[in-house]
Amino acid sequence: MMSALLVLIVVLAAHSILLPGGGEGLKFYLVPDLGRAMERRLGTVIVEAMNQAFFTLSIGIASMEIFGSYMSREHTLGGESVRICALNTFVAICSGLIIFPACFSYGVEPNAGPSLIFITLPKVFANMPGGRIWDTLFFLQITFWKVHLHGVLRPP
Repeated sequence: MMSALLVLIVVLAAHSILLPGGGEGLKFYLVPDLGRAMERRLGTVIVEAMNQAFFTLSIGIASMEIFGSYMSREHTLGGESVRICALNTFVAICSGLIIFPACFSYGVEPNAGPSLIFITLPKVFANMPGGRIWDTLFFLQITFWKVHLHGVLRPP
């Protein structure tokens, strides 16, 4: 299921990038705007970025402790850490590639924060060929991921 979810994320990213106006979303997402950073005060931007990094690290460390207890002896914690960091970064970048081009394509303000996923994804699915099927697959896979993450399906 996780491999299928990753493939679906890549398909959604490619679809969003190819939307009319997607190029502006890519520019917004990938090209730094130092003017806006200076408006908000560079120190504030750096502190907010560090807060996000430390939050992610704290979640990551707790997850690694739990993950390590289920890991077989055939894998090393260091090797798995590298894989998890790479996968996390890949999914985070792809998420931005899905959301921001779609924002610019559908006229959604990109500064809406975390709620962007609930604003833009329904528009992406509604306007893509076979959107209802992609929508169902996406949310079904997210549900299975959440259930697995919380250990509901793990044997006692």
